[in-house]
Amino acid sequence: MNRRPVVNGKSARTFVVYLYAAWCIVPLVWLVSISLRPPVNAFTSNPLSAFRPTLANYANAFDTGGVTGGLETSALVVGITTLVALAFATPIAYVITQVWRPSSASSGRVMLYFLGAIITPPIGLLFPLYNAFDIVHLVGSVWSVLILYTFFSLPLAVLLLRTYMLAVPRELAEAARVDGAGEWRVLGTCILPIVRGGVIATGVLCVLQQWNEYMFASVLLSGQHATLPIVIASFLNFEGTQWGPLSAAGVIGAFPMVVFALLVQRQLARGLTFGAVK
Repeated sequence: MNRRPVVNGKSARTFVVYLYAAWCIVPLVWLVSISLRPPVNAFTSNPLSAFRPTLANYANAFDTGGVTGGLETSALVVGITTLVALAFATPIAYVITQVWRPSSASSGRVMLYFLGAIITPPIGLLFPLYNAFDIVHLVGSVWSVLILYTFFSLPLAVLLLRTYMLAVPRELAEAARVDGAGEWRVLGTCILPIVRGGVIATGVLCVLQQWNEYMFASVLLSGQHATLPIVIASFLNFEGTQWGPLSAAGVIGAFPMVVFALLVQRQLARGLTFGAVK
């Protein structure tokens, strides 16, 4: 008589999924717990100790921590740079996949440029870019990070959109051209409706990349133009770490991205799996 194994493959996979979910959720729960603790015992060695929830840390973060200004600056910078990057990356990806042949020398040179921009270590560009912005008097201005974030988001968007557009048969665009459609019309009416999920997924990844960026923003911005990561880091100072407001600011910073991901999760999943099965 054969016995069924106690733990089969499906049970093992389920256990791994739950373990990974706990690994991701527990730190967030702990962060929220600290943000709701009274300032006196905001950071304790026993995270499971009972406490009376309070919103004092959130009030402190908004009133004296500058979180409101950081949210406004981050939303402005991320929104503009993502839209600009997608506006330029979409026609570029279309040209190197549907107008030129992907295996052509021209497409290869364009891809080599964008790959080089992605693999270049950002720390190696920090001081040259700082000097360049200082010469044109943009250090401390939001324009500096608008230009910089667009520069870093564009290669990522081009490479991702290229992958999605490669899954679209070239015969579709060629048939539209035979019917008299121009390249912009082919892109807008034939290609974009098919890769719409991929465009949304690319935009989500660009938003996440820019929302969490700290290194360049901390050097180029300060004061009222600081982005949210800089504001959160300001609770770590020489006078000590303000654990309550720091945790509250962290929750506030994560909340827009969580809501954004929930709103676009269907389009994101469709875009990430686009072209996986033909």
